[in-house]
Amino acid sequence: MEVPSASVSFLESDITVFQASGWISPANGDLSDWIGFTASGTDVLVEVKCDDAQVQIIGFENGQTIKEEIVCGQERLISVTPGYVYHLQMTVKNIDDFSVSPYFVQLKILR
Repeated sequence: MEVPSASVSFLESDITVFQASGWISPANGDLSDWIGFTASGTDVLVEVKCDDAQVQIIGFENGQTIKEEIVCGQERLISVTPGYVYHLQMTVKNIDDFSVSPYFVQLKILR
């Protein structure tokens, strides 16, 4: 795993929503981006806006792939364990496609 380009801890704060955006550009050697978060509740609503034809999203809990599929343009409720570290990896589906693929991530803690 790489160092996340953005991260948030919901543990010791009143933050309930976190947003981040970026782009993946294989032409510049940027094949993936990472977003990290630590949950305070048991459910997180994840929404990633991106081009589903170009971007794949993979979720990780403490370094292990999570079961829930996260798809561009859909909200997904993910059950989480408070205090665990989670990551979302946005990666290009086709490394030979040299277009720039923007994305927008919103995480919402449900308490």
